[in-house]
Amino acid sequence: MSDAALTTPRDESLRASLLIAYGLYLAALFSGGLTAVAGVIVVYARRQEARGTLWQSHCRNLLWVFWIAAAAAAVFAGVVLEGAGSLLVSLFHTEGNPPPELVGGLVALVPLLGLFALVVLVFYLYRTLRGFIHALDGRPY
Repeated sequence: MSDAALTTPRDESLRASLLIAYGLYLAALFSGGLTAVAGVIVVYARRQEARGTLWQSHCRNLLWVFWIAAAAAAVFAGVVLEGAGSLLVSLFHTEGNPPPELVGGLVALVPLLGLFALVVLVFYLYRTLRGFIHALDGRPY
């Protein structure tokens, strides 16, 4: 029996929705993350239909990727805002001469934040591209 005989219109509809969600996730790299929000809405809307099918693993992957990336972005933004806020407060209180240890700490933080962002980006791309390819082939994640 061929694979074409095993697919149903429901499976094709789920597959198309998940391919769109993967595409929205990839487009989020260029839109500041806004299309990933649209993608996760698509996934949540179709998640119930995917239960018990091979597409359930794709839904789980997409949700996992979104929430991990959102948490990482929140941590990144929090650290950056805290550092910038500390520097601004220090500039106001010291009349433009922040303590060297604050400046040194912020300078040392830049490569660590860059490494953190790189690790999250590699995770995001790997999980999204791998899922996209598996969805194109009709395989579970």
